[in-house]
Amino acid sequence: APSGNGKTSQIPTMPGKVLVLAGEKQGGLSIARVARDLGRDEGDITIIYLEDQIDPRTGKVLQYAGEYAKALLAELEKGDHDFDSLALDSLTDIQSTIVSGLKKKKGGLDKTLSQQEWGFVIDETRDLCKRLRDLPMHVLLIALAMHMQDDTQKSLWRPSLFGKKLPEDLPQYFNLVVFPKR
Repeated sequence: APSGNGKTSQIPTMPGKVLVLAGEKQGGLSIARVARDLGRDEGDITIIYLEDQIDPRTGKVLQYAGEYAKALLAELEKGDHDFDSLALDSLTDIQSTIVSGLKKKKGGLDKTLSQQEWGFVIDETRDLCKRLRDLPMHVLLIALAMHMQDDTQKSLWRPSLFGKKLPEDLPQYFNLVVFPKR
């Protein structure tokens, strides 16, 4: 859904202990507020912000945010945790971190990606969605939406993601896809 529709506010309604992998810090306040309003215990929801992991002594990047997300997902796949639910807020942000990580590796955010690198971004996003789908827990995947019109001028909304086919393919990976409206 577009920004401001309450996507992040749905996270505290998830069952059991919830792990939130967040791309932006501003959603944490919304999650905490709604969790308090619902009477959730403080320890019910854990938020991990997916940022580049920086060595505090040298300032050097140890792990880019996209790689950090993959490492966290690998830990969840092992099943050695006490979380019942996982929320990824948002896939749009995570895909952007993959892009920025590739650009930083090339020397800066102003660098352009090759067609092969864009293919890598799309494949990584698709793989992430499939791995999330296959986790033995409740999974909420949030994505921003982008408005467009088809050939007949019909108004359409689709996930705001890079790639021509990925936004249309994405819903097939999940049991329920919702477009919240105000």
